Amino acid sequence: MNKITKNISAVVLAVSMISFVLPVMAQTTTTEETTSVTAVTASTTTVRVVNKLEEKIQMVKNIVMKIATRFDVNVRNLESLSSRISSRINKFDQQGKDTTEAKAKLNEANTKIQETKDAIISLQAGINAAISSTTPKKTFTASKDKLVKGVMDKIKAAHKALVETVVILAKTNNALENATSTTTTTTTTTP
Repeated sequence: MNKITKNISAVVLAVSMISFVLPVMAQTTTTEETTSVTAVTASTTTVRVVNKLEEKIQMVKNIVMKIATRFDVNVRNLESLSSRISSRINKFDQQGKDTTEAKAKLNEANTKIQETKDAIISLQAGINAAISSTTPKKTFTASKDKLVKGVMDKIKAAHKALVETVVILAKTNNALENATSTTTTTTTTTP
């Protein structure tokens, strides 16, 4: 019985070793499988990074579009104001008032409005070029402030020219009213 016990013990030991070794062997992988898993992990990480970058780029493009839209609204408002001032100048012309200075200032304002429109187009092109460059963060931050500030300065200059046109028209109107009231006053005090 001793031999049978030894054989049974050997078989039990062999079975237990096989049952222990098989799961471990199943978990081990070859070098190719490890490389494949690493490549897949690296690939998904790269995809995530690219997706994040694309999201940030899209976010920046949306912000730039909102800024450009605000600038466009400002330009449309300036154009509307310019049109109303032009209408007022025409009314003053019909009344025989001298509006040459106001017309010159309005032409200057309209030129500045057109320059603003051109600056908005160059802003959009400059920002898109900065985003698509090899170093978008550096290029974007460097060009953003310069381009946006340039457009804002042009909007302010156009607005200032329109305000100056209105001031000139007011002076023209007041000068004519003062001359009329002075003449009337002089006429009534003379008799």
